[in-house]
Amino acid sequence: VGTGSRARGHELLTTHGISPTHGFLAGSAVHLPPEFARWERIAVELPYLLTSGRLRGIADGLPPLDVEALDDVGQQRRAHLLLSFMAGAYRCAESTGARIPSGIAAPGTVVNLIMMFHRAPYCPSRRFPVWSSS
Repeated sequence: VGTGSRARGHELLTTHGISPTHGFLAGSAVHLPPEFARWERIAVELPYLLTSGRLRGIADGLPPLDVEALDDVGQQRRAHLLLSFMAGAYRCAESTGARIPSGIAAPGTVVNLIMMFHRAPYCPSRRFPVWSSS
């Protein structure tokens, strides 16, 4: 691949808000405001919470936070990432097909819609919805 093709590829990526090094994920410099610290802690502890069977108890106790306050696209992407991981892990941990708790599903739905309608180039979930009530 010639350097012209590579430069054009990088240009296309950045036009659509995609990092050549991180893809759709925000770099490690993006942090959520302090009121979202529990999400960050759960993400770090997710492997332990899954193997210890503690994820359900912690996830069921999460309050739904207001993700509309996140006006920075990096923070919106970070919230989307964390909520997606938590929702997926919750569904994997539950053999009964339990619904995702409102502390994950409610802000997850809002951030998904924000990403879909206001940041359309980013949102891969138009084909594969993350937030399902079934």
